[in-house]
Order: sequence, then structure tokens, then C-alpha cells
Amino acid sequence: MEQRVVIPESERAQVPGKLHKSHQGIHKCRKFAQETVWWPGLSTELKNLISNCKICQESRPEQRREPLQPTELPSRPWKKLSIDLLEFRKKSYLVVMDYYSRWLEIAFMSNTSANTVITKLRVIFATHGLPDELRSDNGPQFESGEFQRFVNELDIKHVTSSPHFPQSNGLAESGVKIAKHILQQSDWTSTLMIYRATPHSSTNVSPSEALMNRKIRTQVPMLESQLMSNRKLHKKISFYDANSKSTAKLYFDRHHGAKTPLPNLSPGSQVLLKDDNTDKWTTKGTVVGADIPNRTYLVSTPTGVKRLS
Repeated sequence: MEQRVVIPESERAQVPGKLHKSHQGIHKCRKFAQETVWWPGLSTELKNLISNCKICQESRPEQRREPLQPTELPSRPWKKLSIDLLEFRKKSYLVVMDYYSRWLEIAFMSNTSANTVITKLRVIFATHGLPDELRSDNGPQFESGEFQRFVNELDIKHVTSSPHFPQSNGLAESGVKIAKHILQQSDWTSTLMIYRATPHSSTNVSPSEALMNRKIRTQVPMLESQLMSNRKLHKKISFYDANSKSTAKLYFDRHHGAKTPLPNLSPGSQVLLKDDNTDKWTTKGTVVGADIPNRTYLVSTPTGVKRLS
């Protein structure tokens, strides 16, 4: 049981609103409360507040599509990141999410050039250090020679998702949805802080604690002892992450009738690809490279080499 601050009746009025400032769901708000504050009936007050929240009713994001192939939890924080671009209210943002902690970075961009993406990443890396791996889509910024030179310079592995199989970078999709929800709030930086301080549904640990080994101070009252470093997090994160991914895989496989994997293809295999214009399987290709664990292939076609999943 977490130690919590018991709030006297005279001080309770503003606390539920502070817990719900990021407009996350009832489960996450209750988890946040369970680690910070308590009084009799708090859980019911939170439920009533969230059930009647107009902002939540108007801007609730669509439910995230669960991944077919769960990704392996990295061995440490900030080892593997997803990056993506978000267009929101005629403004562009870079969205970065850590696969381990689910820590989220949102950076405004004056334009979407490779140079601007690189500049924003350098600032983020100056704060948290360099990752081992970046995962992105096939956007022109990430496919450019300038970006490839950047990752090579910093000795970072860059992996792109298949354009016809975006769920292969499912964490990026999830990060963009969360970022869009956060940006819809009037005070989005405070909302981002609350997201980082709230236990994540996949790990049962807040992104701040998973990344920095400590909870961050917010406007929600906390004991001084709760802000100290926690040395027992990795086992907890690994346990809840594995459970979450197992449940997600079970749901996806049942929903899509996916019982067995497709047979693997080896270099030299002849394949047919669906033509984007006719939506028919008429384009001939030859497998020239295979990444079997990630179910990704390089296929030579009359118009060039394509990465497919």
C-alpha cells in the first residue's frame, strides 16, 4: 500500500480537478490518486467528475488498435524510441515516445524539414541522452540523406515501418493519439506533466518514475518520501508490460482470426504484390532481404525495392 496524504475536508474541493487535469480516464486518475492522496469517497468523487466532464466527452480519442505482434520490452529506459510527426490545428509537432517508460516528448516545429526534426531531437537527446534505436514511418524527413547522416553520426540504429503496415510501429501511433489528446487541452504543458506522473496502463508505473527512477512533483499533494528514488522498478515494469502485451495479443488474434503465422519467405522467393491503383495482386516481385523476427521483407519490383510486412 502506498503512503498517501490524507486531505482534510476543507481542502478537498480542488484536488479531484487537479488529478483529472490531463483528462485521462477513471482508471488512470484512480491510479494517480492511489499513489498520492486519500479521503473517504474520493474514488466516487473522481468517477462522478469524469463521467460528467464535457471536455472528455467531446475530445475522447478513438480506442487504440492493439498490436498483432507484441514488441519486446527494452532492457533499460531510453534505449528504443518511436518518433512521428503530428499536424494539429495547422501546427506541426514532433512526437517522441520511449518504448520502456512510455515517457512522451512533444516539440513544436516551425516546419517539417529533416533539419528541423534533427534540431528538435538534438535538444531532447541533450536532456535524456542518446538512444540505441529510433523507429519511424517512411516520411520524407526520415528517409532523407540528411537524417541518415545524423543517425550515423550519433551511432543510432534507424528502423522504418512498412508504409502498408503502420501498426508495426504501434507505439508511435499510440504516442500520436496521446499527444493529440494532450494538445487539445488549454494548458497542454501541465496536462503533459500529469500524463508523465500518472501510472501507465501497460507498466503500472508512471513514465517519470520508469525513466528517471523518481516521481515528479505536481500540483497534487505528495509526501516528501514519495519523491525519493525507487530502486525496485524494473521487475514491476517487466511484469505488467508482459501481462499487457499478452492480453493485447489475445484480443487482436481473436478479433482478426489470426491463428498461425504466415510462412516465412527467403531471399529469391517470387511473390505477388497488390497494385495500389487497381487493388489487385498483379505486381511481380522478388524477395531480396528478410528480417524474419519483425516479419519485414525487402522486395525488388519493376519500380524499385520496397520494404513490406
